Amino acid sequence: MPRMAEYLQKVLREVRELRAASFLKEIEIDRNHFHLRRVIPPTYAVSRVVGILKNVTCRRLKEQFPHVLSKVY
Repeated sequence: MPRMAEYLQKVLREVRELRAASFLKEIEIDRNHFHLRRVIPPTYAVSRVVGILKNVTCRRLKEQFPHVLSKVY
C-alpha cells in the first residue's frame, strides 16, 4: 500500500515527542515492516524511544486507515 507507506514515513518524521531527543537518518519501508535508523543521545533509553515510536505510529495509522487495520486487529 504505497499511500500507507508514504503516510508512515510522514508520521515517523513528525514524531513530536522525539524532536529534541533524536533525529531520523534513514527509513526503508517494506510490504509488512520497516527499518529505520535514528540517532538517539545516550541520555535516552532506546526502549523508551521505540515505545514512543510504536505508540504514535500505531495510533495515527489506526486513525487514518481503519478499514485496512481492522482486518489485522
